[in-house]
Amino acid sequence: MFIKTIRSMSPGAWFALSLIALFIGFAGVYGWSYGTSASGGAPTIEPLWEVIFSLLAALVVALVLLLVNAGLTKLAFASLNRGDAPTKLDKVLPKMTPKSVALFALILIIFWSPYLVAVFPGVLYNDTTVQMQQVYEDAHPLNIRFGGNDQLDEEELDAAEKMNEYQKRSSSLSLTDAWLVDHHPFALTLFLGGIASLSDALFGNWMPALGFLMILQVILYAGVLSFAIAYLRKRGAPPSLCLAALLFFCLFPGIPYFVGMIMKDCIFTLFCIPYFLMLAECVLTKGAFFKKKRAVVAFIILAILMCLTKKTGVYIVGATALFGLIASIVALRRAKKASAGSGQGNVAASSRAAVWAFLLQGGISALLMFVIVPFCIFPALNIAPGSKAEALGFMFQQTARVYVDHGEDSLTPEERAAVADVMRVADLEWDYRPRSADYAKLRVRAEMTNEQLLSYLGAYISMGVRYPVSYAEAIICTAAGYLAPVVSTELATDTLNWKLSFDDDRPVLWPLDATAELRGFIQSLWGFLQQIPVVGLLFNGVTYALWIPAVLLFFCLRNRLKGGILFVPFALITFFCLIGPVYDLRYCLPEIFLAPVLLACMVALAKSVFKARAERAHQQKETPSSVAE
Repeated sequence: MFIKTIRSMSPGAWFALSLIALFIGFAGVYGWSYGTSASGGAPTIEPLWEVIFSLLAALVVALVLLLVNAGLTKLAFASLNRGDAPTKLDKVLPKMTPKSVALFALILIIFWSPYLVAVFPGVLYNDTTVQMQQVYEDAHPLNIRFGGNDQLDEEELDAAEKMNEYQKRSSSLSLTDAWLVDHHPFALTLFLGGIASLSDALFGNWMPALGFLMILQVILYAGVLSFAIAYLRKRGAPPSLCLAALLFFCLFPGIPYFVGMIMKDCIFTLFCIPYFLMLAECVLTKGAFFKKKRAVVAFIILAILMCLTKKTGVYIVGATALFGLIASIVALRRAKKASAGSGQGNVAASSRAAVWAFLLQGGISALLMFVIVPFCIFPALNIAPGSKAEALGFMFQQTARVYVDHGEDSLTPEERAAVADVMRVADLEWDYRPRSADYAKLRVRAEMTNEQLLSYLGAYISMGVRYPVSYAEAIICTAAGYLAPVVSTELATDTLNWKLSFDDDRPVLWPLDATAELRGFIQSLWGFLQQIPVVGLLFNGVTYALWIPAVLLFFCLRNRLKGGILFVPFALITFFCLIGPVYDLRYCLPEIFLAPVLLACMVALAKSVFKARAERAHQQKETPSSVAE
């Protein structure tokens, strides 16, 4: 199969192979070079050797791509030849029935239970606690920059004079009396804050609220993942891949870790999974799935939920809808042409349904997030928009890198003025941290105007033209963990010990002492597993954000599977990871859950494509004899 794969490669396939291999090779070497640097900002490998090692890595990657493609192709053909008859493995896989899905959801929860018991009532990050606190009247005024009341007292300010200068300014320039701040998605803030404040009113703390949210999220995740495996098997994915996905969800420690964490990324991912399954169904049925009105409605609702639970959701949904719309229009035109312009065939009807589904989904999501929310909901509910600095953090990091590499004098007077209008440039070199864009981002002036921001964008472009290497290095340094397996992931098992400062430091959240020893053991196990060769790669973001999607993309392109839309959400999520402020495994969380789903989808799609091609070849072979008779 490997030799056959090489011999049958078209020029386009060779080009795709080269492009993907070079990208992964260079990304891996440069990510490793900067990610293992002691300072974090300078490469550990000499420039010439970086290029040489990158080319060698690209050759290795190309070989891996060819081998994996051959293996998956062979698996697809073997599954196709075997037919749809049940196998022994099907006995340990969920079926598309409520009883079976519920049973395997329970099995997943049982496998997760040691970790869930250890962290009960759940793990919160600072982001979530800030969201919960916003709904309290006494928490106001709110800080736009941080999404909550994070003002420091005089003793704290004096203790860290240089680093907290931005805190002094933000305390006086970023405060608002608005009810909520859209630093974190406002709808999620309302949901989490409402449950937390209700729990506080009934029980005097947030502990029951957190426990309720954790249990609810665990049940929903278990049900969605069980359903996903049942769906994949029904759609023809090989039982071996479905079993592998089930074992991954059962045994990989990262799954219960995120399932038990109450955070916007985890809630967003919960909606991403069924959204992706609907995309897969659209691909596998060639759009016929969207002939059902309830399917279109569910598709739109899921898209809206994704938009409301994470700021990047609208861009992921929008780009995917645009890709799907274009692909569906092309398919519709081909169907009309094939049917002599009548457009009444099944393919045309399916394509037309897909066109409307993507058009409605993308249009409604855009209208909601770019018009209704900012111009209607925010004024009506007294919600303040979040800081402009959040979306442009990577630009400010690149600007700081230019200051460090080339000095302020390397900028033109116009550029210096434009940068100074939006960033506090004093000691900007000192504040630059290669592995975190937060320090540069928090140098941004909260009071900047749109005109000043526009001038800065012009200066940003002109500086980038002169110093593209510095811009690239700024991104590589912060995103190294998504380019190479160089950043270990720490496990957070203790929830925050949170007190309401405006209420005499009243405790509302704390980790349980009874399970402290079990949490310590789990943390040690997590660290041990990361050090095991191959197994440790499962704990690295690059595996899910780059390697797995790249391998499957080549498989899709090589076999002309017409499943490109399934890679659009992956591409957008990876893009936002690369321009994110820091490396964090939770930023690529949807890709962690969807990687085994994408793998099974690609093989199932390959089976259907190979079957259709074989049937067409058989018909063409029989046609001459039929005509002769």
